[in-house]
Amino acid sequence: MMKPSVLRITGILFLLLILKASQAQFSVEPFDPATADPAKDGIIYSLPRNVLRIEIDVVKKEEFKGPYSQYSTRLLGLTDVIQENTISFSLGDVRISSYAEPDPRLTYFIDLGNKSKKAASMLLSLSDEGYITGFSEVQNADQGKAKARQPVVSGETDNIRPFRDLLKPVMIEKVDTIFRRINVDTISKVEKILKKSILEKMPEQQAKEIADQIYKIQESKFNLISGDQEVNYSRESIEYMISKLSELEKEYIEMFKGTSIVKVETHVFYVTPQSSPEGYLESICRFSKATGISEKSSASGEAVNLVVTPVTMSKSMETFINQRNRVEKKLKGLYYRIPCKSVVSLRLGGGVLYEEQRNISQMGYVTFLPASGIGDVQFHQSSGSLIKLITE
Repeated sequence: MMKPSVLRITGILFLLLILKASQAQFSVEPFDPATADPAKDGIIYSLPRNVLRIEIDVVKKEEFKGPYSQYSTRLLGLTDVIQENTISFSLGDVRISSYAEPDPRLTYFIDLGNKSKKAASMLLSLSDEGYITGFSEVQNADQGKAKARQPVVSGETDNIRPFRDLLKPVMIEKVDTIFRRINVDTISKVEKILKKSILEKMPEQQAKEIADQIYKIQESKFNLISGDQEVNYSRESIEYMISKLSELEKEYIEMFKGTSIVKVETHVFYVTPQSSPEGYLESICRFSKATGISEKSSASGEAVNLVVTPVTMSKSMETFINQRNRVEKKLKGLYYRIPCKSVVSLRLGGGVLYEEQRNISQMGYVTFLPASGIGDVQFHQSSGSLIKLITE
C-alpha cells in the first residue's frame, strides 16, 4: 500500500549550469551503459522527475454503549443514547506535495572530447544524485536533506475501558435480625443475634444511585451559581468547583448515554506519474466506512484514484519537438525539459477529495540546446526547465 519511505529530498536538485567561454563546444547524447564508450572523457547527468507524496487522514470513531443505557430515558429523560458498540471510519484532510528525483530514463553524457583546446576551462559540480548544481566555484553538493515523513499512525490501545468506575462497591451488606428463644428450666429469655450477609445490587438499583448523584451534582452547581451557599467563595474558586462538578457529571451521564473515542490515522503514499498525453490514472488504495484504508488489491471498499491530467500540452508542439529530436546532428547541447502544467486530483468514486494544478515535469517534453554559441544557462531546481539563457 505504501512505498518505502527511504526516498530523500535533495535541497538543490537541478539548479544551475553556466558554461564559461564562447568558444566552448561539446556534445551531449543519451547515456546507455550497454553502448557507451568507456574511453570517452565526459560527465553523466540526469534530468529530474516529480514524485507525488500523498497524505490521507482517516478518522476512526469508536462508540461504546453505556452500562445503564436501558434506564437512560426512564431515569434521566435522555433520548440520544448509543445502543451498541460500533467502529466507523471517515476520510479527513488530504495533502499532496511533490519533490524531484533523478529520472532513470533521462540520463545523458556530456562528451568533452570535442572541446576546443583554445576554449576556457569549465568547472562543473554535480550533486550526489547526479544533478548539475554549479560552476566556477566549489559548492557544497551535499545540500541539506530531509527524510520523507513516516506515516503517522495513531497507536492502538488494547482493552479500552472508557467508563470510570464511579460507583460505590456494587456489593451491599445485608443485616437480618433473628430472634432465638432459650428456655432455662422455668425461665424463658430472648437472645438477639445479628446475622450478616453480602448481596449484590441489582443493575437498576445501581442506575438509580448514579442518577441520584447526577441530580445532586446539578443541584450543587445551581447553588454555586445562584450564590446559595454559606461560604463566600471567590469567583476563581466557584469557576473551578463548577468545572470539576461538570466533569464528574459528564462521566456519570456517559454511563447512561454512552461515549465515543475519535482517532486520526495518517496514511502516506508515494506515486511517480508516468508520462502520457492522455493523462495518468493509478489506484493507490481502497476505502470503506467499515474497515477504513486497505490495500488497493483488497476486495472491500471503493478505490481511491490519483488522476493527473495535462492541461497545457500542445499536439503541434509535441510533433515539432519529436521531429527536431529525430534530426541527425553532429553535435547536440544540453538536454532540458519543457514541463507541463497538470491537474492533480484524488478521487473516491464520483467525488473529488483533492484537486489542484501543478507542474509535473515528466508530463512535458524533452529537447536539447545548441552545442555551441551558448553562454550562461540556468535550469529550474525541481523541473529541469530553462530559467535563463544567454547566446553568444
